[in-house]
Amino acid sequence: MMHPASSLRERSLRKPGEPQCINAEAAEALGKQLKICGYKKNNEVTDLYLGEKGLKEIPDLSQFRILSHLWLNNNKIQNLTMLKHNCCLTELYLNNNEIRDISGALKHIHVLQVLMLHNNHLKTLEKTVKELQGMQHLQTLNLFNNPMSHDRRYHLYVIYHIPSVTLFDRKGCEFGNHLVKIPYENPEHAVLVRAMRRSVMEFATVDWEKMPTCEEKRLGSNPEKRPERLTIKFR
Repeated sequence: MMHPASSLRERSLRKPGEPQCINAEAAEALGKQLKICGYKKNNEVTDLYLGEKGLKEIPDLSQFRILSHLWLNNNKIQNLTMLKHNCCLTELYLNNNEIRDISGALKHIHVLQVLMLHNNHLKTLEKTVKELQGMQHLQTLNLFNNPMSHDRRYHLYVIYHIPSVTLFDRKGCEFGNHLVKIPYENPEHAVLVRAMRRSVMEFATVDWEKMPTCEEKRLGSNPEKRPERLTIKFR
């Protein structure tokens, strides 16, 4: 009689109509992890560590419907299509791989809060951000050490289009966690306006010419008035 845990691992390696998983290496790594964690049912699997396994592909994880934390870091993964059924992920670690494009692979994960994609081969800033900008709960995002990070717009473009992010590339975000986006289409214009506002200096003094002299006070020729405050603003 097959042990329940063994049965779960066996089912995790197969697709409908296939006797075994195409990617035997990924399937083996998944099976070992399930054994280590002692999972007996698919609906028990919430956390999976598949980092540093030398994987070139992601195993089929579609049966783990409540999977919330997934580590796939430090592998040789290029394709993320196998994650299309994992909608409950809140933390996803994909750093240190060979990922070149994430288009169509992650935008369905609406509850994602932590995403690590640093040290990959992502080249196109616009395509990458477009995939992530619908994630309203995304708070921590790492994209550094990708070719696109050399784009001069990189930092401002990301935090402008993904305003929920509060920690970007290990640094706090000035624009992050805003319920209302800044009212400028171009983030560079917004930064300039903010800088101009911060550069405004204010100097205040009293208009002493409106104050009566001691002699005028003694003679009562110029009744005393409340001193006027002069304010001068300059950049």
